Amino acid sequence: MKTKLLLLLMMIVLLLVTGCSSQSEDTSQAIEFKPTDQKTLHYYGTHACEDCKLVEDFLSGLPDFVHVKKANIADDGITKELTALFEAYQVPKEKQQVPILFIGRNYLSGAREIVEELPAVIELESSNYEIVSRPDYSDATYHLGMTEIGSILGAGLINGLSPCSLSRMLLFLSLLTVIATKQRQFRILGFGFILGRWLAYLGLGFLINTAIATVPLELFFTVRYFLSIFLIILSALLAIGNFMDFYYIKKEEYGKVKVRLPKKIRKASDDLLKKIMDPKYGKSLFVIVMGSSMLIALAEFFCTGQIYLTMILGFMNQADGAVLPPLFFILYVTMLLVPVILLFLFVDRGKSVLNLSEKSLHAMGTIKLLSGMVFVIMILITLWTM
Repeated sequence: MKTKLLLLLMMIVLLLVTGCSSQSEDTSQAIEFKPTDQKTLHYYGTHACEDCKLVEDFLSGLPDFVHVKKANIADDGITKELTALFEAYQVPKEKQQVPILFIGRNYLSGAREIVEELPAVIELESSNYEIVSRPDYSDATYHLGMTEIGSILGAGLINGLSPCSLSRMLLFLSLLTVIATKQRQFRILGFGFILGRWLAYLGLGFLINTAIATVPLELFFTVRYFLSIFLIILSALLAIGNFMDFYYIKKEEYGKVKVRLPKKIRKASDDLLKKIMDPKYGKSLFVIVMGSSMLIALAEFFCTGQIYLTMILGFMNQADGAVLPPLFFILYVTMLLVPVILLFLFVDRGKSVLNLSEKSLHAMGTIKLLSGMVFVIMILITLWTM
């Protein structure tokens, strides 16, 4: 058992590290340089930036032999173009900002550096180069490779093993076995409950992704830095909480477990399930079950959504704030629900709900350990890419 657990941990570590740290596409090779007879300066800024206005006023006073090409990062495709230049010039993360300019094989970042050092750079620049091949990123999307998909599947499966999620499913199944008079009814209502959860988590993921992606492009680089800091703090707190829970579970001190659904929300969810699972609703019960399942899933986000949120933020950070493809959410949410689907299938084939509940309780420590490791990995990945 310990050998299997170790192998599982190693596979998850490998998938998450390779998946989350890989880039969506190679943009540096799309930048080319061409010798010219004049010194050409490529400047990137935005109108909503005081330092940018200062630099633009400064650039207007340059000698006539310096040709200045200006680009606003708020325009379509310019942010991705600038990201490609960052890679081509190997600009450190802390200097990936606006205003910034590129001249020849040199770059200057920030208003102070540009104003103070540009005259000397122009004087010393012996080889004149112009950026002549700029990739069109207006329709660019974040592509998921096999390693990214592997990390999504692994994290989603671990997330689905959360006691918050399993306990609600076990309660639902115990109530369903009482009121379902036919196996067909059991399966239909079970499908409705699972479908409601799937739709709720899918919609919530889309909402979070869209909300973050609406951050103005001119704030992109600052947001990415603070997003990294937030990810590290959030992951650290959740990692510590899960490891402490693992310790308490091993000592069988279940009352001290902290990373779980708040008591009031847990009670409200249980009461809702007990109230709706009544044959008197007849044919409307399917819709009621699915709707209630969506509400419960949204409430569970305080617990089950911890890894989900961290993965969304982590992938968006790697995707430079771009909207993630629907495949990310479909794969993650589907894997998130694999454990509850298995519980449903086991009960459908005659397994005891009580017996499954006891087994899930015994596995709780391992689940907490795995969850803590996911957050540690997210910290390491975020630190590596800052």
